Amino acid sequence: MDRDSGEPIDDPIVILSDILSNYEGSTKILPDSDIQLYDEHESFERLSEDLRCYFEDYVNHFCGNEHQCREYCEEYGICQIVTEPKKQEETYKGLVKETSITFTKYIQLSERLECNKKIPPNEFKHTGNHTHNDNGFHYCDTKCPFCEYYCTLPYGHAQIHDTRHGNMTQTELDNEFDYAGHRLRVGDQGTFVLCNLHCKNLGRHRHIDYCKNEKNCKSGNQGQDIRHINEKVQPNPEKPKDFISHKLFWERTGFKDPTVQEQEFTKCDHKCPDEKHHKTQGSSALPPTNSFCELQLFHTPLNPSSNPPTGYGYISLDGHHFNCENPSTRGA
Repeated sequence: MDRDSGEPIDDPIVILSDILSNYEGSTKILPDSDIQLYDEHESFERLSEDLRCYFEDYVNHFCGNEHQCREYCEEYGICQIVTEPKKQEETYKGLVKETSITFTKYIQLSERLECNKKIPPNEFKHTGNHTHNDNGFHYCDTKCPFCEYYCTLPYGHAQIHDTRHGNMTQTELDNEFDYAGHRLRVGDQGTFVLCNLHCKNLGRHRHIDYCKNEKNCKSGNQGQDIRHINEKVQPNPEKPKDFISHKLFWERTGFKDPTVQEQEFTKCDHKCPDEKHHKTQGSSALPPTNSFCELQLFHTPLNPSSNPPTGYGYISLDGHHFNCENPSTRGA
């Protein structure tokens, strides 16, 4: 009832200052509990909930019954992961003008569950740690650095991390390539593509990473999966970088390689420049296909004057072996 007009108050949220006289500011009930009777800036509904929780958590502990613990599980790891991710439609605006990609974003949901223990009668806490399940399963708490999906193996597992993978929300692309008819540049975000599909879409490729041992790189002793980049490369051009293989790229993440074409990714990614591999030759011709170097990724350049290793194809001036006709000698 409104104290001034005498009319009923229709608002379901009742402010006590509207119905009580001779009160200023706020008044406390149970002074040691920090529970307020009312506050002119808070709703009665909220304060009533605080009061109810106080009685349930403290006063009711002397009722002679046990009560459910309200704390959260404090065991190591992740209590629950929804392995079937949530989906939502989004649009990515690329660095290249008019690049707009509509995609499905997959979101892995994780949760820390409430403690399942009971507080004994006339006690304020139970014995032991808070846990949602005594000696129960907890997921690993390590995230993929690119999509931030948690590893779905048990906490404390010994083998390499594994997960289903999601959109590469934490990834900046280090290659220029076409995706669904859109041209993407170095520096574009990878949020529109899944971790396990990105490399597959690239085909033969190499990755870029910060140099881990500049001394070894300068001496040429960097290993078969690494090739030092002598030029300055974005981002952070002052920091030395390397080309690295697909295999080493995933090894450094600590996660299992989610692709199934690893053997193809061990081969050189250089392409024959002949236009017949890039343009359709006539209206009835088959679509062009790339002709890649037949050697391993980061191979030592071959002598252009030597014969091809298989006796077929040609060796380019920069030392790659292509299993096709040499475009520079055609018609000679």
